[in-house]
Amino acid sequence: MAWNEPGGNGKDPWGHRKKEQGPPDLDDIVQSVQDKIGGLFGGGGGSNNGGENSNGEGLSWMAIGFIAVIILIIWSLFGFYTIQPAEFGVVTQFGRYKDTTEEGLNWHLPYPIEQVQKVNKENGEQLYE
Repeated sequence: MAWNEPGGNGKDPWGHRKKEQGPPDLDDIVQSVQDKIGGLFGGGGGSNNGGENSNGEGLSWMAIGFIAVIILIIWSLFGFYTIQPAEFGVVTQFGRYKDTTEEGLNWHLPYPIEQVQKVNKENGEQLYE
């Protein structure tokens, strides 16, 4: 039986119902993408769990925790600093002296908790913060 043969009872040659011809509905596509993205963050695909409302909008607690961890990792990367051979670093925590660091790659808790002032060993001048 051919596809366009009359009397096919609305079925294709494999016995399945023919789908309506035409472009897919834009709302269905958007909803499908939102469901897939929501599934990545622990969403229940429209179910009411993890702090979502009945429409499936909002972020689950798992997504909020994931975002917080990413922000914490990025913030901690700002704590790396390098002291040159002719310098030493003075680490202050909340404005009070905490430690003196030698040359090389070092790490401190990033701003606003700790700050490092680099000082020239030869003349004691502060080079920069």
